[in-house]
Amino acid sequence: MAPPHNSMHNTGLAEIYASLPSDAKLDLLDRLLPLVDAIADQTSHGLLDSVKLLGNCFAGMPDLDYDGKTAELAGLWDGYNAAQIRGLNKDATRRAELLRECIESVLTDWLNDIWSVAYEFQTEFELVHKCLKFAADTVGKVATTKHSACDCFCSTYNLILTLERRKSKGSVCMFHLRSIESFYLPLLWVWRDMILTMLSYGQERHKKLLPEMLDDIRRAVGWGGLEYLSNGGIKFDDHDETYGPACESEWLREHRRSIETLTPRLAPNRPEYWSAAIKASMPDLLACIDAQMLDYFNEHPDQALYRRILRMTTPSRREAVENQLRRTLYDYAYLSSDCFAVALDLFTQDRVFDKVFELLFKGAHLLRLRDKPIYQHAVTALALECRQPSSMLDTVLPRKELPGILLAIVEKELLDTVRSIHVHLLYVFSGLDNKVHAKELQNILGLQPGSPTRQSRLEAWIAAVATSQTLDWRVVAAMALGSPLPLRSYLSTNVQGESDEFDEFDEADEFDEGDESDYDTDDTDFASNAIPGLEVEPVVRIQTLDRRDALIPEDLQDLADILKPEIHHRFVEWVQVLRELPCCTDTVSRVYQEMISRMSFLASGDVVEGLANRISKMSSHDTYIVHAIRNLRTFVVSMERDRIKNSAKAAVVAGFHRLPPGQVLPAGNHE
Repeated sequence: MAPPHNSMHNTGLAEIYASLPSDAKLDLLDRLLPLVDAIADQTSHGLLDSVKLLGNCFAGMPDLDYDGKTAELAGLWDGYNAAQIRGLNKDATRRAELLRECIESVLTDWLNDIWSVAYEFQTEFELVHKCLKFAADTVGKVATTKHSACDCFCSTYNLILTLERRKSKGSVCMFHLRSIESFYLPLLWVWRDMILTMLSYGQERHKKLLPEMLDDIRRAVGWGGLEYLSNGGIKFDDHDETYGPACESEWLREHRRSIETLTPRLAPNRPEYWSAAIKASMPDLLACIDAQMLDYFNEHPDQALYRRILRMTTPSRREAVENQLRRTLYDYAYLSSDCFAVALDLFTQDRVFDKVFELLFKGAHLLRLRDKPIYQHAVTALALECRQPSSMLDTVLPRKELPGILLAIVEKELLDTVRSIHVHLLYVFSGLDNKVHAKELQNILGLQPGSPTRQSRLEAWIAAVATSQTLDWRVVAAMALGSPLPLRSYLSTNVQGESDEFDEFDEADEFDEGDESDYDTDDTDFASNAIPGLEVEPVVRIQTLDRRDALIPEDLQDLADILKPEIHHRFVEWVQVLRELPCCTDTVSRVYQEMISRMSFLASGDVVEGLANRISKMSSHDTYIVHAIRNLRTFVVSMERDRIKNSAKAAVVAGFHRLPPGQVLPAGNHE
């Protein structure tokens, strides 16, 4: 049958009408309504009957009143802020009541109305999504409110929530919510039903909005929300991801006791009240979620997202999806340090050792200090793989060459760590490399250990090599950026308003240039801590980097790596990696020789402890140097013991019954 001759006009009118704002739509209707009286009676009666039938379909539909709800919540938050100001030292009951009102305002009757409009009346999908976003933002705001009233409320609040039909009476689903994190579950349940209804009965323009809607859900609830969206938010495993910004509760690990539904648990993503069309739309939703995650992974490779995508993939598609993800990882690996670290970590975990070796060979320079655990894990994994009878590495290079390559990597990292410790030690003991001081140290080491003479000379030597004032942490940051040190003084800019510890800068002691009284310090040039014309905004205090149990902000992580490096842990960890490699004796010996040549004081325990005690008294910010030199001392002691054992064994093999002069067996090893 040929279409009506005016179908093109109808299509054009529909497109224009859909593009108009709400006020313009009403104005257009006012202009078109008089035309109804101008057409034939039979046609006009049929048109009116169709309009009445359409009106009956939406009779009783709830009014979501988005603007009214936002105004209501704004008033509640204003009341909460006012109560917080008035009750800083008073009862927090009023604030808890206001938080309860915020949650109940968006999660009780209003959420039921949202579900009814989306699922029962099958309309206003964009408005429903907007309302759900607002509800999720409200829950997130309550969850992230930092106050004792909120902490108590979030951990003790219980809510029984029931979704009921508006058209045909009856309950659909009942939730027993026991903590703030669980409040995201009914939102995801309604979100899922809304999206499936939109895919089944919505117009094409609605379906085009689905990727944007899924991205909004990710932003509001996190990737966990998308992963479990098809289950209505119900989580049936023990993964540690949680919904939303509040991640401290164990609720999601006990979700089976946290929700009571009127639908079978065996198929949470197929509730009984769904129509056949709704059930048929589930594959489309899953496909769109998969595409959304893959697209985001292509732009921002991430370990957690990688695992999440593989968990969601069906067994039949797992191999293909895994290969696609690995291609993305490899293609993006060299674009940035973040991408490289993610690729190296995931390839190591998945035991794709040919890619691990290739990444280490070509891009190890992209790894940062914070990526050392990933680096060490990769090298250790390759070392263990060398011991296997067969490996995929056999196709990359001959098996006998790999240990030498790995030993070279570990040796380089150990030597770099030793040099880094030496440089950081010079910040507090600037005279260590002075030839006169080095000669004096050798004289001290020749004295009897524990003697008063040795102790007094050691104390004088430590005082002589010590920097008169520890370098300000801002100077260290400036040096890391390439700025030179100020001449004959150390920069100290008071940015927090605290009193300065020193009124003047003392000059570094120099044994070979006479007494420090020979210097005439000019207060104008060198003694002032202030820099004229320099105004520095308050910054995060350096103590933030001292708290090992505190989370360092992401934007300060690089600064923390420079100012408070974990060099002591780094050295110990690389030594542990070295022990996994065969034939490492020569490497260990070279590292030992480098340590002794740079820091000869490591041969004596009392010198190390004297330096450590001096550092502890000078500054609490430099304790990482104390740990570092003590770890180096432990390594030196172990090397000396091994050397003595080897000498003893060699002597026994050669037929000697006594050790060479000056050597004794360690306690407990006499044979």
